[in-house]
Amino acid sequence: MDANRLSKIKRELVKVLSGIGLRSVRSNYEGMPLRVPIVHGIAPRGLMVADEFWMGKCLAAFIASREGAVIDIGVNIGLYLTKLRALSSDRPYVGFEPNPSCLLYVHELIRLNKFTNCKVFPYALFDKVSVARFYAGWHGDKTGTLVREFREGDRTDFSFDVLTAVGDDMAGTALPEDLCVIKIDVEEAELQVLKGLSRTIAEQRPYLYCEILHANGEPAKLEKGNEIFELLTQLNYRVLGLDLQTNTLEEIERFEDVGAQFKEEFIFCPEEWLASFCDALKCVPRKLA
Repeated sequence: MDANRLSKIKRELVKVLSGIGLRSVRSNYEGMPLRVPIVHGIAPRGLMVADEFWMGKCLAAFIASREGAVIDIGVNIGLYLTKLRALSSDRPYVGFEPNPSCLLYVHELIRLNKFTNCKVFPYALFDKVSVARFYAGWHGDKTGTLVREFREGDRTDFSFDVLTAVGDDMAGTALPEDLCVIKIDVEEAELQVLKGLSRTIAEQRPYLYCEILHANGEPAKLEKGNEIFELLTQLNYRVLGLDLQTNTLEEIERFEDVGAQFKEEFIFCPEEWLASFCDALKCVPRKLA
């Protein structure tokens, strides 16, 4: 039986057992003993069987090449936190997650595993302070979003209102003064998050690990991707993307150069940190023609 089928069976078994009182399951996450909580039937496969290896490889290079806190915008069920703790037991971590079910889950993950030096706040970071609708289809929905168009036609009966906050307003309080990397995965609200953090990014110049979905010929998505690239390249950030067809790291100058073969997670690297990051990653990017 292959590993994927085995992990699926394990996940489904855990869901069944959660209904009769099982509250956690023990796992081994890349060499780190891990207790995986079961809350509202949520027992994520990604915590029981390690995946997203490119994300983990980049995170290892980020923290190996510079000091500072790891910021996680769009925590969901704590995958980035778990990857960080498998690499470092004490690197400062700050997360932002507006979904109360996910927030409960992550706090339980922290409690069960006695993770220290980590904080998670119940805010959706955005470019303004407001009350906004958060669209979700179930308790632990990984595609929960503030952008209604992103869920057009999808089930959203677990939607609710959230308080949005501006990242720059939290500098020196919720956001530490020394940042290493900011990871952003907020399902099409990345541009608004980046605008709200523009002063912090300009002053602290952290690495950015940011999801940008393929435009797929949609003008609005292409415009949004171009605006993200422009915002950060004007701050002397270099853009790196992983070509999944060739398994090569590419330096990208324009979002319209990004084809469907690229992983939808991009590295925005301050120009002065590019060499250090590539040394830690043990990879030299190839510049797109």
